[in-house]
Formats: sequence, C-alpha cells, structure tokens
Amino acid sequence: MSLRKRFDEQLARLVIGEDAVMQLEGRRVLVVSADFLTAVLRAGEKVVGPAIGGIHYLAGELSGRGFGERARAGAPGARLEDLVVNVMASLELRGLGRVEIADLDATAGTGILRLKRSPYADAFPDRDRPACHSLMGLWGGLLSGVSGREITAEEVLCRAKGDPICEIVASPRTE
Repeated sequence: MSLRKRFDEQLARLVIGEDAVMQLEGRRVLVVSADFLTAVLRAGEKVVGPAIGGIHYLAGELSGRGFGERARAGAPGARLEDLVVNVMASLELRGLGRVEIADLDATAGTGILRLKRSPYADAFPDRDRPACHSLMGLWGGLLSGVSGREITAEEVLCRAKGDPICEIVASPRTE
C-alpha cells in the first residue's frame, strides 16, 4: 500500500471535536513542527547541559512503552513483531520519516531501528554526540511494552555526528 494511501487511512481516523481537540485512536494529539521538538531539546541543553538527553530518553521511553502496551492489549494473540512494525509504520506517517527495522526479536526485546532523516539529527548537524534521545527511548520503550521486559536502547550511529544514518540498537537491560 502506498504511503499516501496509508496516510489517508490514518487521517480518516482523526477526530476533531467542536472544542478543536484532536484525537487519534482515542488519544489527544497535537500537530507541531519538528523544529518545536528540537527547540525543546536545544533549550534544555542551554539550561541543563547534555544531561537533558536523559529526560528526553525517559519521555520517549514512557511514550514508547504506552504505544507497545496499547498495541499488545488491542491485538491479543498477534505476533509481537507485527505489533512493533505496525506501531512504527504509524509513527512514520506522523512525520518521523522512513524507518527500517532489522534483526527484530520482539519476544527477546532486541532489534535495530534505522532512520535516514531523524528530525533531531537534521536539527543538530556537526555534533560530537548522538541527538536522537527521544527516539532511543521510544524504541526501547516500545519493545519493553510489547515484550513485557525491561529494554534499553542506544544510538550507535547518528547523522548529527556525521554518520550516514541514525541507528538505534535495543537490548534487554542488564541492571
């Protein structure tokens, strides 16, 4: 199915109330530009320093875990890998950009997420460290929510550092 057709199907599920509140799949959504989100990270770095990345990771992790838990509850008996792929396809349509999922074992909570156009990497060129904290957390949280295990994720490649893609690797927490 074409990207446009998938987007139109998702758009048809968007509900806008008389109070101008938008909901998708029963949850309130906001349409904000990517530079709003990256500005929050940039401002946080000015106030807190690089440690703000941990807050962004945790926010992504909590959101991802919610996506995973709702997907699993909404499709009992579904293959866990299918749930992960479907959630990421939905996020792709919401502006995340094209994603590639590799070596996915959702039961074990392992997998690789690759992005060619991370909005965070786009906003932070020529950086000495990864920029995609929220996406790291999102990937780890999604796999945690689907697998029922505690999963962590690390960005091993980042376009903000000059790498050709962003690559986020998830694995079970060892703590």
